[in-house]
Amino acid sequence: MIFTSAVLYFDKDSYKKLLPFIESHTEVEVYEKDIDAGKLILVISTEDDAQLEVIQKNFLANDLVIDFTYHAIHFGESVDKLIEGKIEIDFEDINSKKKNKLQ
Repeated sequence: MIFTSAVLYFDKDSYKKLLPFIESHTEVEVYEKDIDAGKLILVISTEDDAQLEVIQKNFLANDLVIDFTYHAIHFGESVDKLIEGKIEIDFEDINSKKKNKLQ
């Protein structure tokens, strides 16, 4: 299980339109809100990072969302499995990925 907090930025005038979209994601819970500033703190619980990526893409594709950024991620059982040696990380694979250059 992965537990994540994210900051959702939106136009403050679109909050009432945005709320049903947020509530349609059962993995997402509004933790804190500052509607006047156009910010919400979300808590997201997913089974894996692929599901988390889908949620992020859904939010970023919504016209009412200005930005969606992760604040903290806890990888739950994956960390325990890594410590127990049940998961191995291939650092060669990580290092071989192309880096995006800033423009």
